Amino acid sequence: MQYHFECRRDKLESRGWIRGDELLSIEWSPILEGNARTRALEAVDGIAESLRASWRKNKRSAEPDLTLFENPTLSEGTCGLAVFFAYLDRVRSGDDASTAAELLEQAMNKAAAAPMSSALHGGFTGIAWSLAHLQEQLGDFDFEDPFAEADGVLLDYVNRTPWRGDYGLIDGLVGYGIYFLERLPSASAVTCLERVIDRLSEIAVETPQGIGWQIPPESLPERVRKLCPQGYYNLGMAHGVPGVIALLGAACRAGVAEQKCKSLLAGAVPWLLAQRLDLAATGLFPGAFTPGVKPEPVAGAAWDYGDPGIAMALMIAARGAENTRWRNEALAVARHAATRPYEACGMEDAGFCQGTAGLAHLYNRMFQMTGDEVLRQAARFWLEETVSLLREQTERAADPGILCGSAGTALTLLAACTPVEPAWDRMFLVSSM
Repeated sequence: MQYHFECRRDKLESRGWIRGDELLSIEWSPILEGNARTRALEAVDGIAESLRASWRKNKRSAEPDLTLFENPTLSEGTCGLAVFFAYLDRVRSGDDASTAAELLEQAMNKAAAAPMSSALHGGFTGIAWSLAHLQEQLGDFDFEDPFAEADGVLLDYVNRTPWRGDYGLIDGLVGYGIYFLERLPSASAVTCLERVIDRLSEIAVETPQGIGWQIPPESLPERVRKLCPQGYYNLGMAHGVPGVIALLGAACRAGVAEQKCKSLLAGAVPWLLAQRLDLAATGLFPGAFTPGVKPEPVAGAAWDYGDPGIAMALMIAARGAENTRWRNEALAVARHAATRPYEACGMEDAGFCQGTAGLAHLYNRMFQMTGDEVLRQAARFWLEETVSLLREQTERAADPGILCGSAGTALTLLAACTPVEPAWDRMFLVSSM
């Protein structure tokens, strides 16, 4: 399959993504070239063809594959695959937009037919996010108001006080906030995002070091509660304080509850930086802070836990609050992580959440934001490691998802090879509107 960037300009212009006198992306340029680019695009083609063939076979079969296509979620299911095929359609000739539309419509029908959780990555909020993200490209679906029900349910949730649910990106308030950011400038999205920020403000814990967001002991399983009788502070992007910081930065940049976001960030960023360990040879930050327990550095480095995700959160906060000092702190953390020895990074798979693809994309995104050459070289290294791992780990095809599976890996490789900005990474708070 040939990639034709120039021949896609008319499609992008007609859909309003660029004007005739603009580049394909104001802030994005491919970082792979030559043989490395060829190998990466071959890997993307292999993943796409495997998923495409499975989908076509599934549509024709009297006994559909329940493993691949019955899950409608963003992280593991069909709406995540829709995002992948939609981005593929943006950069090459083919009919991938139709495949994306079919997958997304199936996800929406599944969500309408059975109860789902409200989580961004594992529930109906992720399906609504995918529709909001792709609607302009794929067109309208046969639903009167595809956002009304999700918005209504979520507004009811985020109006609840005191908040007793999860606050994290994957399952909680931060994930809701990501969806509402995607729906801006809708008036209902502004209202709901303001409520998310209100709830985060209410549950913030003031400490001598600043403010953080605690996971209270009553919400922990009994075995964990015995270890953490006072609860603990999660320091991972996926479930913890860095995700809150990134969301506040993104909301600030979008102009929603700007003063409240800046006030919260003024306490949260110093708190997070105060958790830094004096261990130059390993990770700078622990995976959690538990009162009365000596913190330990994270064993690896990834999007969900570790220094790269924390650096990204600080970068988003710095950008939203226009704070040069925080940007410098973020860059220092990112550069330290980028020069960490290979064996200390704990990489065993090519996925986004905990694998090489996510690590590569974080460094690529931060390079695009800063122009830092250390980050570009780190991104290239981990991209090539991703391609190598894909060749070794054929079982990755069993997990097609964006979060941990082949679709997320392919999106990362595609972003490294093409001039179309990977705005899909907003679902991970790796970029903001």
